[in-house]
Amino acid sequence: MAADVAFHTVTLLNKWADGNFEMENGSQSKEYGITAQNNCMECHGDNVPSPKI
Repeated sequence: MAADVAFHTVTLLNKWADGNFEMENGSQSKEYGITAQNNCMECHGDNVPSPKI
């Protein structure tokens, strides 16, 4: 499993370095143009900051 994750990471990094990287549809990162994840409330509770668009 670790090898699969490493392989996928290297594949994405190579696409980014070549200028061919595209964020996946439906991802928080694509929607807001920032790094994001879906478990914000675990740490922030009700005080989740809004993305600066």
